[in-house]
Amino acid sequence: MRLRFLWPLAVLLAGGAQAASTRHGHGHRRADSPKSSAHRALNEAQQAHAALMRQQAAQAALIKQRQQAQTAAQARARVDAVRTQRFSAQTAAETAQLQATQAKIDALQANIDSLTQHQSEIRAEMAQNAAALRPLLPLAERMSLYPGAALIAAPAQPRQAVQGLAIMAGFSTLAERSAEKLDRQEAELAANQKDLNAHQEQLDALRATQKAQRDASAHQTKIAAAVQTKAESAAERAHAAVAAATAQAADLQDAIARIEQAEASAQARLDAEARELQRRHEIAKANHVRAQAAALARAAGPGPSQGHGGAPVAGSVAVSWGQSTEAGPASGMTYTTAGGASVHAPCAGRVDFAGDFRSFGQMLILDCGRRYRFVLSGLGNLAAQSGQSIGKGATLGAMPASGGRLFVQLRAGSRSVDPRPFL
Repeated sequence: MRLRFLWPLAVLLAGGAQAASTRHGHGHRRADSPKSSAHRALNEAQQAHAALMRQQAAQAALIKQRQQAQTAAQARARVDAVRTQRFSAQTAAETAQLQATQAKIDALQANIDSLTQHQSEIRAEMAQNAAALRPLLPLAERMSLYPGAALIAAPAQPRQAVQGLAIMAGFSTLAERSAEKLDRQEAELAANQKDLNAHQEQLDALRATQKAQRDASAHQTKIAAAVQTKAESAAERAHAAVAAATAQAADLQDAIARIEQAEASAQARLDAEARELQRRHEIAKANHVRAQAAALARAAGPGPSQGHGGAPVAGSVAVSWGQSTEAGPASGMTYTTAGGASVHAPCAGRVDFAGDFRSFGQMLILDCGRRYRFVLSGLGNLAAQSGQSIGKGATLGAMPASGGRLFVQLRAGSRSVDPRPFL
């Protein structure tokens, strides 16, 4: 605006100065001559125009830089989302393979147990038959070698002698049949042992496959966690604060309360950071922080689903929910597991806490959404980390190598509920 008015004024002043010079000749110029004033005004106008052009160029460059940063951030987010989805799909497929292998192992172990039981029964029967025949073997051997002498040595009436011969013949047949039965049992026992050896080889191979699958699944979970990690992420700091607050809790009830409080505080901090960035006109960063705040505020998952899962670990139920214990009714379920058994996520959601906790040992708190949280403790090692979003069935870790007990609790807000409909 200033330039628009100064330029005509400068031209007029210049024209007036030229006319005066023509009328009065080329005399000495005064310091405040109209011509000098016109030149100054023109220079100022040109400088103002140049300054405006530089300011406009700087603003255009800044806008372009912010647009490029936003576009790059959006592109990275899309790539991360695709990679996370791919890793989640791979994790789900590997989990399905792992569960199928576990089912084969369970079936094979059942066959081995049945064969072992049958083998024990055969051996017991053979031992019983052998014990019954053992006292008669010397007499049977003597009578079979010298039947006449045996009868002569014990004088008897002809009728009794005939009866004795008949008894001897029957005894011989009985002994022969018993011996044949023992032979058959020996053969059956040998075949049984052969089957056992073959089954054991299959079991060893399946367990090796299971270990490889479990390691691959845990590796995919860790890769998914690495993909999800973002540099300069305020949300990461928020999740770290949640985990730190949980670790300081006195008990599980306090841990859940601290998680909810830490999440609320983190949300407030993110909102304040976004407002401060907005005040400093760092629009791209402010939008990024707002997006993180919105992600933190959104539900971690859809909530636990009923009737579409299974036990989070292969094993037998040692303590059922609500069962009477020394501490009162059980607030969760306890599974007895084999060594190194994989532990899987019973719901899709976000890991609030993963680490060592009080007497619970290695513990993991999984936010399923809708204020439902699964608590799993007793693991030997963890494959997931605090703040990580995971899919249902993803590998969370493994039980100790020596075996152990996995405690599973489902919480709705601050109270524990029966987890069985959701497993």
